[in-house]
Amino acid sequence: MFNYSEPFTKRRRNLPLGTFPDLSLVLASEKCDANRKLLAQDIDPISYRN
Repeated sequence: MFNYSEPFTKRRRNLPLGTFPDLSLVLASEKCDANRKLLAQDIDPISYRN
């Protein structure tokens, strides 16, 4: 799970990244880094994914 606050409303959100056997720790870290970069640009990762 990637926990974050929405860029403008500051509402707490949870973004599921995947399940453990299918998603390694390295891939989960890479996905979290990509989501943090989106948040730095004021882009909501959930709306970007959809």
